[in-house]
Amino acid sequence: MRRRRFLLVITSALALETICWAGEMNAADFFKADSQRSLAEAAANGRTDQLKMLLSKGADINANGLQGMTALYWALAHRSKSGVSWLLQHNANPNVLFARDGTSATSLAARLEDPWFLREILAHGGDLNIRNPINGRTPLAEAIAYGLDENARILISAGADMNTVDTTGLTPVLYAAANQKYELVYDMLIAGADPTIQIARSNGKTLLWVIGHSRVPPSAAAYQWQLKVIELLKQRGLDVEHGQ
Repeated sequence: MRRRRFLLVITSALALETICWAGEMNAADFFKADSQRSLAEAAANGRTDQLKMLLSKGADINANGLQGMTALYWALAHRSKSGVSWLLQHNANPNVLFARDGTSATSLAARLEDPWFLREILAHGGDLNIRNPINGRTPLAEAIAYGLDENARILISAGADMNTVDTTGLTPVLYAAANQKYELVYDMLIAGADPTIQIARSNGKTLLWVIGHSRVPPSAAAYQWQLKVIELLKQRGLDVEHGQ
């Protein structure tokens, strides 16, 4: 029971909040200046002609509203591709932190199911390794925690750091293993994820312990990938069966 309970502690960290607040609030809740509120609303609605007009009249594309809200973050939360693209092309900063939950536009994009947003953000200066000051997660950890494997692979291919530790003591590869995403675990190990980093407050437990206590049914697609992960770790001289 103790082993089972510990694994549940790991996976419970993946039950994260969703970004449903955007549909329940309006730009006036964050932007008090008319020009900035209009900029955010135009971006959310993809009205690029109005965006151009507002900038010509002096609106600041990177002005911070309450809690660090920006027009780019607002457009991203509303999934406005034309608004996001236009703002980025005009030097909107994707790395401003939103104080409510510590995310940036980059980490928010990592949470969205459509990978277009993440690719667009990264192409315009999104910080691969920006850390949430509240929970310590990077965009890669966000993508894995939300079950978005394609976003995770985009970040891995772009060179994201796979060995950052969040405030729960977990690395991105531990999130993947706890969710039995063993194909992703394999790819991360090949790309440089460190399997020997110890989980905080766990008496020395590492990825090896998670794998050893992960009950993947032989009929599941993840089972063959788990075997490949185990073989890869054995080739590297690690004792998967008895290791922490």
